[in-house]
Amino acid sequence: MDDLQLRLRPFLKQHGFRMQARTCNRPTSDGLTHVINFQMGRFDPPGTYFIPGFRENRYGSFTVNIGVFVPEVAQAQYWIKLPAFAQEVYCCLRMRLGQLGGQTNVWWNLPADERTDADLRERFEQHAFPYFARHETRDALLRELEKGAASLTPRIARAIILAHRGQVRTAKELLEMQIKGVEKGHQEYVQKISDRLGLGPLD
Repeated sequence: MDDLQLRLRPFLKQHGFRMQARTCNRPTSDGLTHVINFQMGRFDPPGTYFIPGFRENRYGSFTVNIGVFVPEVAQAQYWIKLPAFAQEVYCCLRMRLGQLGGQTNVWWNLPADERTDADLRERFEQHAFPYFARHETRDALLRELEKGAASLTPRIARAIILAHRGQVRTAKELLEMQIKGVEKGHQEYVQKISDRLGLGPLD
């Protein structure tokens, strides 16, 4: 994995990305961060039972995660101190590189050869970089979230961004929509976000 990243570093640097460990960051003019993460398959202990299509043996392989980090969303949702380097797990939007190309999931084998290098570069240029280009600003992000972009909680993310813009009424309405018909645990989680944003009790 280290060798592969070393070979890709100049290519990613050319496109504005800095690399730290398994993650790359590129800031946007609107204060967002584009994130690329190289995820290695975990080592499962001997005797682990694998089920094709459900629980695969990914040891010796890797995948690539793509994300868009929004500082205020990460703070309100995960209650974290803003990191110096954005991590994919805290991104507002999260996708796999293979998914951007229309595939459900893609894992590549290690050690990677020249064909893997070429495949990754092509996928970055054809899918990842255009995806990032559509998510340069909060305005663009809000449009994507409204359409149901790849976020676990698009309504919550929209509410947080709007609350930080001073559109508190719309933000609170979105959070109130989020808690309709869901389990108590999620309702409590959303209420905590509302409290952090200073929106008060949700109906």
